[in-house]
Amino acid sequence: MISFGFTIYKFFQYEAGRGSPATRAFITPREFALIMISIGLIALLMATIAHWKETRGLSENLNGRRSSAQIVAALVSIFGLFILLAAIFRG
Repeated sequence: MISFGFTIYKFFQYEAGRGSPATRAFITPREFALIMISIGLIALLMATIAHWKETRGLSENLNGRRSSAQIVAALVSIFGLFILLAAIFRG
């Protein structure tokens, strides 16, 4: 959802640069993209918390190592936050 929201944002930013006529709908493409990115980040956070709770019970088998899923989730979260902030401040 993060990448889909970002793609929508960039597509309509590109269209606006080409001089396409602006239409006013219930929600603008930029707002829709920001909502999609935010939902993706929230879903990722919720999944990471659920994963952490599940692996906490299995920690004796992990021997103190971090799950690769946690590392990937952290990297995607950082990237997603960067995209969200860029979309908000670039307007």
